[in-house]
Parts: sequence; structure tokens; C-alpha cells
Amino acid sequence: KILVPDPHHDAHDGYLAAYHDTGIGHVINNFRELEGRQKSGDLFPIELSVSDVRVNGQQFFVGIVRDITERAALTESLVTARVAAERANEAKSSFLASMSHELRTPLNAILGFAQMLQYDQAQPLTPAQNNRVENILFGGRQLLTLVNDVLDLAQIEANRLTLSPEEVSPSEVIESCIRLSEPLATANNVSLVHVPGGREMPNIVTDCHRFEQVLINLISNAIKFNTAGGRVEVSTEVTKSDFVRVSVKDTGIGISTDDDDKIFEMFHRGVSDHTTAHDGMGIGLSVVKQLLDRMGGRVGATRNEDVGSTFWIELPIAGETDVIFWSEDIQTGIDDLDRDHVRAIAMINRLIGADEDADTQSQLVSELIEYTRSHFKMELNLSPYSSTKAMAEHEKIHIDLRNKLETLTSIARGGSKGDASRALQKELRELWLRDISADRELIAQVKEVAN
Repeated sequence: KILVPDPHHDAHDGYLAAYHDTGIGHVINNFRELEGRQKSGDLFPIELSVSDVRVNGQQFFVGIVRDITERAALTESLVTARVAAERANEAKSSFLASMSHELRTPLNAILGFAQMLQYDQAQPLTPAQNNRVENILFGGRQLLTLVNDVLDLAQIEANRLTLSPEEVSPSEVIESCIRLSEPLATANNVSLVHVPGGREMPNIVTDCHRFEQVLINLISNAIKFNTAGGRVEVSTEVTKSDFVRVSVKDTGIGISTDDDDKIFEMFHRGVSDHTTAHDGMGIGLSVVKQLLDRMGGRVGATRNEDVGSTFWIELPIAGETDVIFWSEDIQTGIDDLDRDHVRAIAMINRLIGADEDADTQSQLVSELIEYTRSHFKMELNLSPYSSTKAMAEHEKIHIDLRNKLETLTSIARGGSKGDASRALQKELRELWLRDISADRELIAQVKEVAN
């Protein structure tokens, strides 16, 4: 079989036009997937790489062409499998959302009528009857909490969660959450206290309702996984990177060493004593992490030196402009791309606000580099439906991102965390926002072609 690399003339002209318009080369020193033509005239996929070489003052170009028919077929099968998996996942999310709504309606009716029985002054309940009603209310509330977690999870996975950022006083929200959690603490014989920081906490930018949900989840876990006579402390501090950290420290059963990397995974119940029965299905912490990923925050957990564990969350203070808050304004409407963007934004937010040592920062940058490459491959699937010029401009953003990440890697490995590192982090933020904006334009082109 004779391979004659021969991209269509229209495409070739488009590459040249894009080169002159954007000032970048698409093939030089890079691999490019194109179409070749066999001697028979049939088209097939090729990978082309061209390098420039200077010999005795003259410039030459060396090209390498690979037949990637088998790789293209494998990629297509993987894409098909992924599409099928995504459709199944969407169907699951839709089912969970529908099921949750259907369950909440009768549950609310049960709770409402049970409370009416307690408040009926004309026919007051006997102590035994009131105890039974309390059992109904307790079980109903537990089930309603689980249903709400499932509904939130379904909304997050279906990318239908709406967030409303605003300035919030963390101290006021903490006090409110402690008041709401006191009945649970009393029932479990656990003391619940707020330990204010040494200074007045500045306001933070977050979705107030979701911030309360996250904090109540952590406090409830600290109470449920505690021991009789135990203690839960909620404290605050301002980090070096202008975030407010809220810590929930308990004296409970702690976290197993094997659970460090799994504690925020779905359906994982990270306790050191797995023979002990506790309420919940391991959904709450996963919802917490996914909410914070979208609100420009972070979450973590550590084992206490003496007993128990500490879970902490961090949210940006008001006026912090570098953190990216996930909103409808930057959504593309394509679930695959948006899920990728949420992950990338969470990584960038973590990097911008990181107070860790140089080794940890270097690891963060390496993870972001690897993820960036993976995301770019997904974007290339949109290229057949968009103009060559648009893809050329998009690829220039990719090149800039790769260069910035490599520079940041060198800085992190060198142990520097000064102004140079901070400036590059800001540039990364702007480049990723440009990439997301470019994705939105590509999606608009795809929809136009489809129509």
C-alpha cells in the first residue's frame, strides 16, 4: 500500500490562512491528525509531524507520516463506549432526581401530620404515644436527609445545580448551624461549641444556602461518629492565601489510615471501626466536595494526634478575585466539557490558594498538566464541526497554557512561592477562562452546523 499524504486542498488552504492570521504553526514540531489519500484514491487517517532543519545555512523540512487507521478505529470505539456510558449516567441521574421528588412529597406529608398530632391541644398525646410519634419524626427526618443528598447528587451530576454567590458572614452562618445541630448533639450526649478565632472573621463569597448545607453535614457527621460524652469544636481562621478556613474537630472514632484518599468518594463511609453501625450511605461528603469545587473552595480531613478527626473547608474572602466561581455564565451546555471544566477550575482554585510546601505545589501543577492534555484531546473531537481559523485560535490558547504550566512547574520545583509564582497562577486562570469561552464559541458553531 502506497501512502500519499494529501490533505484536501481546501483544508490545506485553511491551514495556511490560519497560520498567517494567528502567527502560529499547526504542524511544525507538533503532531497533527489529517487525512491521507491512498494510490487507489481512498482516504485514511494519518498523523503528520514536520520539523525544520538547517544545513549549511539552508532550511529544510523533514516530515514523518504514520498510518493511524487502527488507532483511529480504537479511538472511535472508545468514544462510542463513552457516549453509551454517559447516556446511561444521564438516565441514572434523571431517575434519581425523579425518584427523589416522588419520595419527598409523601415524606413531607408524613412529617407534617406527625407534628400535627403533637400539637393537637384538643386531644393531647399520652407520653407513650408522643414517644412513638417522635420515632416517626426521627426516622422521617433521617430518610428526608438521605433523599435530599441523593437529589443534590443527581442535580450536580446532571449539571443542573444553580448557585447564587453573595457576601456572607461566616461567623453568623456558623452560629446558625450550631443552633440547628444542638438537638442532634443533645440526643447523642455530645457537647457542641463554637471556638471563635482571635480576630473578627471577614466576609466570604459563597452560596449561603449551600455553605450552610456543607457545614451542617460536617457537624452532623462529627456528632454521629462521636462517642458518648464526646466533644465537637467548630473553629475559624484566615489562611495566608486569603481564605477563611472552618474546621470541625471531634473526639470520635477517627479516620482509618486506608481511608485517607477515599474519604470524599461516593458511597464511602470513612470510619476506622467498620463494625459500628451508623446512619447514612456515604453520599454527604461527596456532595460536600462537589459543592465546594463549584464554589471556589476546598475541603480536607486530618487525623487528630490525640483522638478523633478534623474536617475543614476553605472559602475565599470577599474581594478575592482570582478564584473562579462556577456559574451559568461559563457553562457550555455540553455535560462532558462542563464536567471537565469544573475539575480544571477546582484544580486551579486549589493551586491559587495553596499554602502547601513546594513539593505539594509541584504535584498540583503536574496533575493539572496531565489533566489539561486530556481535556484538549476531548476538545479536538469538536474540530470537524468548526472552522479551521477558530481551531487555530483555540490551539494557540492550548500552547500558551502548556508553556505557562511548564514554567510554573520549574518555579514550584525550585521552591519559589513568591510574586512570580502568583503571577503565573493568575495567568493560568485567565487562560483557562479564555479556553472555556472558546469552547462556548465552538459549541455554538457545532449547533449551527447541526441545525
